[in-house]
Amino acid sequence: MRLFNLFRQLVTQEIRSKYFGSMLGLFWLILIPLLTLALYTVVFGTFMKARWGAQEGGNIFSFALVLFPGLLVFNFFSECINRAPSLIVTNPNYVKKVVFPLPLLAVVPVATALLQFFVGLLVWFMLNLWIGQSISWRIFLIPVVMLPFVILVLGVVLLLAALGVYVRDLISIAPIVTQVLMFLSPVLYPIENVPTNLRWIFTVNPLTFIVEQTRAMLITTATFPWGSWLIYSLVSFLIALIGLKAFRTLRPGFADVV
Repeated sequence: MRLFNLFRQLVTQEIRSKYFGSMLGLFWLILIPLLTLALYTVVFGTFMKARWGAQEGGNIFSFALVLFPGLLVFNFFSECINRAPSLIVTNPNYVKKVVFPLPLLAVVPVATALLQFFVGLLVWFMLNLWIGQSISWRIFLIPVVMLPFVILVLGVVLLLAALGVYVRDLISIAPIVTQVLMFLSPVLYPIENVPTNLRWIFTVNPLTFIVEQTRAMLITTATFPWGSWLIYSLVSFLIALIGLKAFRTLRPGFADVV
């Protein structure tokens, strides 16, 4: 219970530092995904005339609704990964407190980014209602889709947070890597547009499965791929264990370096 109260306090503090004090406050939670969607929709949907197969001949609003789920997944991923290498070095006071559960510093940004994801999902839901599109009950499967992805991201955050103490270049490298992963995943275009001989690159990208399944649960009538989801979950748990093990192994030297 004490750990949960500490976690809640840190998440509240994180949200306050990001949004409170600004003129629009928490409204940025809604405005940021809308502005991001508008930018990518104009560039890819209007200027580049990009369309998903099922959206050929559709209007720009239909394209935006297909694009949005992928952007929400990527924004969650990039928010966590880009911050990970600096989590420890920017919180030296916590490092020197022996009783402080240091891995909690990695959980807080993941929880905050997940909150932003579900707010964005609510925005997508409202846009659907506004345009007059029907909403499938399969939207309730989104937490199931996201669960292994959250575990995977948490493992990577733990790993990068620990390595970032000793390799400060990761702070600059992480945003570049996340951008590369975005363009090598079906966030902005369908995977069917990728040459067959290059699709293996997209298959090993951890974003691909989650982006496609999030979009499928919201827009299509495809059945849930439980087999693939189970394999993805097992890999996610393995990566999380590796990240936690690396964090615990490197932790004794944090205080000397920070």
